[in-house]
Amino acid sequence: MGSTIGVLFNKSQTSLLQCPGGKVGNITIPNSVTSIGYAAFNFCTSLTSITIGNSVTSIGQEAFYGCTNLTSVYFLGNKPAIGTGVFDNANQVIVYYLPGTTGWGGKVWWSASQAVGPTDTAARYELQR
Repeated sequence: MGSTIGVLFNKSQTSLLQCPGGKVGNITIPNSVTSIGYAAFNFCTSLTSITIGNSVTSIGQEAFYGCTNLTSVYFLGNKPAIGTGVFDNANQVIVYYLPGTTGWGGKVWWSASQAVGPTDTAARYELQR
């Protein structure tokens, strides 16, 4: 198992397994990562912003549960498969995505006011290049 940017990855650094609860500020998930594990950022209450690299294709259930000060999540790639409750109790989050990426249109998958499934409304904002 490896660690860079202060988080725990699998040996090949393709899966982000755990972020320590004391992690403060912003974090950028490298493009080598393809998955974010179940509850990987659970109760990282001092995180404020996360940038998710363009290779992430799946985010596990409750990955950002309880990240109470998380305000911005920037997706640099297409919408990944999202587990249930991914932003439960992280009610300040606004999700941003790049123009030209896919999977973000139509019905959406998350609401800042409650944890909802992939067919409910959400706060989503397109990043300008």
